[in-house]
Amino acid sequence: TQFFKPGMAQITPATALAGQNVTVSGSGFSGATGCKIGSTTATLVAMSGVEIVLTVPPTAVTGKISCVTPAGTASSAGNLSVVQAPKVSGFSPASAAIGTEIKIKGKNFSGATQVSFNGLIVTSFTIVSSTQIRVAVPSGATTGEVSVSNAASTAISSGNFKVLPKISSFSPASVLPGGSVTILGSGFDGVSQVKIGTRQATILSSSSTQVVITVPSAARTGKIKVISFSLRTSAVKV
Repeated sequence: TQFFKPGMAQITPATALAGQNVTVSGSGFSGATGCKIGSTTATLVAMSGVEIVLTVPPTAVTGKISCVTPAGTASSAGNLSVVQAPKVSGFSPASAAIGTEIKIKGKNFSGATQVSFNGLIVTSFTIVSSTQIRVAVPSGATTGEVSVSNAASTAISSGNFKVLPKISSFSPASVLPGGSVTILGSGFDGVSQVKIGTRQATILSSSSTQVVITVPSAARTGKIKVISFSLRTSAVKV
């Protein structure tokens, strides 16, 4: 049998997931004995003189495809981009108010398509590297898991990111004991206490963005403190 020097012309698709089949087009593939993606051996699914079909192995990373035949080795001109499942290892800081930028740490973040805070999808984020993403805590975020998605799968953090309460305003600015005050802000989910100075106020109602309190009889002019999940924020004096 006569063998001809192999040559690669095209890889389809140019981006693939682990476990996906990739077709390599070219010539001189008869008798091919094996192919690699980078340094990782791939499984040959089908072969002819002008085409090889291989399966991307689970441990493969982005790299050139090379195939060995009796007449020599052929390598692709460009890389096959392999999309691996992402993994979230942590984030810093572990708690922050809405609008604060945090860093998500992990791996396989290149090509990430989505970041979520407790199910709330973020519309804008920055992929710093394959191991880090920067993102601002979005409006409406609540305490919970952080997830990163790409074409392969979704990675979920093992721990919860805590959204700090943040007071933006309150009204009225002056009030008598027994009167009510409306506090506006964010991160008020799970509010456990509200204090004016050192005096605990009665919570009449609360949502993620608003808390209504009754000013205690012994209260004096002081800062409002909203405590949620043992996390505290302060506002200006009332």
